[in-house]
Amino acid sequence: PLSGQRVGLYGYSDGLRIRRFRVSSRGVSATVSCLDVPNAFFNKGLLGEAKTEYLRIVDSHPGRAEGLEALFLAGKCNVELARREGPECNDGERLLSEAHSHFDRLERSYLAPLGCLGKSLIHELRQEYAKEAAELARAFQDYPEYEGLTAVGERLWERAVAFWFHPDAERFVLAAAKHHPAGLRCALDLAVVAQMPDKSAARKILYTVAERFPGDRQLCALAQRWIGLCFTWERRHEEALEVFQEILSTCPEQRQMCAQALTEIAFTLRNQGRYEEAIDHLERVLSEFADVEERFPAGAIIEMGRVMMAQGDYEGAVAVCDRVLSQYPGELAACAEAMSLVARVRWLQGRLDEALSLNQRVLAEYRAHPIYGIGSLSGVGDCLREKGSYEEALVQYERALSEALAAGYNPDAVLSFIGFVHILQGSRQAVAGLLKRCLTDKIGWAFRTALAPDDPSAARWVYGHPASEDPGYHTARALTAYARGDDEAAVRCFQEAMEQVHDEADRAPTWRHFKPVVSALTR
Repeated sequence: PLSGQRVGLYGYSDGLRIRRFRVSSRGVSATVSCLDVPNAFFNKGLLGEAKTEYLRIVDSHPGRAEGLEALFLAGKCNVELARREGPECNDGERLLSEAHSHFDRLERSYLAPLGCLGKSLIHELRQEYAKEAAELARAFQDYPEYEGLTAVGERLWERAVAFWFHPDAERFVLAAAKHHPAGLRCALDLAVVAQMPDKSAARKILYTVAERFPGDRQLCALAQRWIGLCFTWERRHEEALEVFQEILSTCPEQRQMCAQALTEIAFTLRNQGRYEEAIDHLERVLSEFADVEERFPAGAIIEMGRVMMAQGDYEGAVAVCDRVLSQYPGELAACAEAMSLVARVRWLQGRLDEALSLNQRVLAEYRAHPIYGIGSLSGVGDCLREKGSYEEALVQYERALSEALAAGYNPDAVLSFIGFVHILQGSRQAVAGLLKRCLTDKIGWAFRTALAPDDPSAARWVYGHPASEDPGYHTARALTAYARGDDEAAVRCFQEAMEQVHDEADRAPTWRHFKPVVSALTR
């Protein structure tokens, strides 16, 4: 008897000839495929054995679907073997060259798009992301009527999700939305679209969801929500409010989405400084949508805390966050967010020991939620920095940086904090080393655009007035100015960074970070 539903054949010697055989099963369908054996090797990490078997299938079935698929998978084995060896070493280059020849052969077949897909894997390994996206898009441009395009489109969305918040995601999103719009039916893909830096382009894509999937009201409401958030992030608040109100009026049966829309209205009103109206909308979530999943009312309560924090009502913010912890203990993400917010409030109040303890609790109790772990590691570093324990603070910031890079989150804030410690230590050399590290290792989003202090163009970058709404960008300029020995320019860049912090709930924490650094530079 065989377990499983897939059957493969594996020959131990030559000279065997299999004519006909039968697979009998009782009530279970089974699939027989020559690819199953090498696939099993591949899944077990036995790449050499898998590659050998794939190439045997290529020779046995030239031009047939099994042979062409095996040719692609043999090339993929080469890419993964090169990943193990390191793409820069001689063996790695040889393996990638061999893979490229396999993918070239595929491009001369009716499964030509798989050749483009394979070549994109080589670019991914070499971290040539622009070339990777272009190679995937080329499959649709050069082979529009060929088989295999669905796999290429799915890969575009997969890579977009892998980059997530990173600016490099945009090139994959644009190609995916153009060539494989079926992916827009996935809620995760809609979120990636909305996170694109170009919010106008994001909204243009999101507007097509209602046209493509008019019968899916939940999906259409979700797309509307992201459109509204794009307007909010662009500080086009009135347009955002119109979109959220439209969800409430046109999709009343989508209870969860309506609860979320009310919370987003409150978020937008908070950004406008309309705090009482924001609280009223959040109270509606709690009174009118008690039947929805607990994460929605919990999220509304946390937003109340942010409104109170923006108003300077720190004890009120702590009280509502404690309400989340007591009422919704099973909503781990909400509890982690609430406790993190309380820690931030205590830090703003200068109650460093309490803030330190709360951040350590988040790290101990909510490790499954990396974004809060990153924030809490940074929070521990913030407390230690203010206590004057600079070396210990750097250890925590480096841990936060490692987790941010591993999770694909924007590490610019953590890089800034590391730079602040070096300024407080009076080490221009350490700040210059940090900037060089960002450039060499391509770390950070704004920071990777920074210029080394000794770069001839650095002066123009620091002393000019680049148009950017990203505070991290101007903070990177400030650190560059400091490393160049110009404290006055560094202070001006910090002021320009503050001008780009528009959310009142973020202004107080940002200034608390900047204030001791600016003070050190103006003594």
